[in-house]
Amino acid sequence: MRVKIFASLLLLATLTACDTARPLHSIREKGDYNLEVERYDEARAEYREYLVRKPEDIEVRYRYAKALLGAGETSLAREQFSLLVDLAPTDDRFIDGHVESLYAAGENADLAAFLARMCSQRGSVRDWIRQADLQRKTGDLDGAKASLLTAARFDAGRSTLPWIAQADLFASIGDKQSERAAIANALFISPGHPALSERFRKLGGIPGPTAGVRPAEYTEPMKK
Repeated sequence: MRVKIFASLLLLATLTACDTARPLHSIREKGDYNLEVERYDEARAEYREYLVRKPEDIEVRYRYAKALLGAGETSLAREQFSLLVDLAPTDDRFIDGHVESLYAAGENADLAAFLARMCSQRGSVRDWIRQADLQRKTGDLDGAKASLLTAARFDAGRSTLPWIAQADLFASIGDKQSERAAIANALFISPGHPALSERFRKLGGIPGPTAGVRPAEYTEPMKK
């Protein structure tokens, strides 16, 4: 008899808990707001509750990882970003987050190995730029320059990303002449781009139709 009464009470408690549980969309909205205003502790608590009930939601898991990183929980953030990369290995947001969490945790050896693997297995423009960024941060400027040239060659010089990254690298060491040359390469690919033109002007260049300089790596797209 007591067992039946206890079972009935347990069932009632379970049903009551289900009835009083906050809707998932409300939990996510609160988490998103806290993340946006950088209340990372509150955001991670909301996302954690959400994921207990819906662990397969990859977008909320990404936001949870960002909240963990913002709260300084670098080890937990790394675990979450590592899981996200396993689930969606081509999503640049997850890769960037994993890179950031490894660097924040001071795990440069693991980070270097991860980036080297990404470059060898996939080798996209962004992969090489990420590797160059780590090399810059760790003082390997020659390695960073080589990685950025590889990034430029990867897409036949037709993307502005490697040239902007080169410009940022040269800016970090005070080489304004090389920074301006890199921006000129970017302007060849994206003529008249407002931000690039303004940066070129501040570096002493004259924006306009002739500001762009064709990169040596550039090749014309094949006509269909």
